[in-house]
Amino acid sequence: MFELLEHTADIGVKGTGRDLNEAFAETAKGMFSILAEVKGIRLAEEKKLEVKAGNLEELLVEFLNELLYLFYTEKILFKEFEVKIVEGAGKKKAFEVKNHWSQTSGMNVVLDCYKSTTVTTGYKPVDLFELKNGNKKEKKKFVLKCRAKGEVLDEKKHGLKGDVKAATYTGLKVGKQKNGKFFAQCILDV
Repeated sequence: MFELLEHTADIGVKGTGRDLNEAFAETAKGMFSILAEVKGIRLAEEKKLEVKAGNLEELLVEFLNELLYLFYTEKILFKEFEVKIVEGAGKKKAFEVKNHWSQTSGMNVVLDCYKSTTVTTGYKPVDLFELKNGNKKEKKKFVLKCRAKGEVLDEKKHGLKGDVKAATYTGLKVGKQKNGKFFAQCILDV
């Protein structure tokens, strides 16, 4: 189940479900209900997508924005979403750091690394993920895989209702309600 939330300039969407997968799927349904009348959408097209993020809130924004990207570039209106969220999946994202001066150890670390996530600096191994994130132990990653089903937009048939520019970080919440159901919500820039 989803509901649209009032906002002064934009519109909020909140999806609820038995688990996070269902809550994310319902939030996506709510977003597409702003774009067009979803009742008449056939399940003729299917797109698979995968997004990753460091936490569930970021994952929601990435997911909704990826769906919007597919809508605007491939003109597909989606109606059904099979979502699977996995915690701790995938490899840590490697990145490039050149001439990083470590103020804590007082040494210069030169890295150009995309294969390993650990580099020896002379004193002790440094985890690149920790180095990037200010030595925070933020290693959990979330991966969302989705099969989105719908059909190619036909403006005469579907009757566009509104425009959604992007999912934002405003009003962003993901969690569990007192009734045991999970929810995912954010404000959409319209």
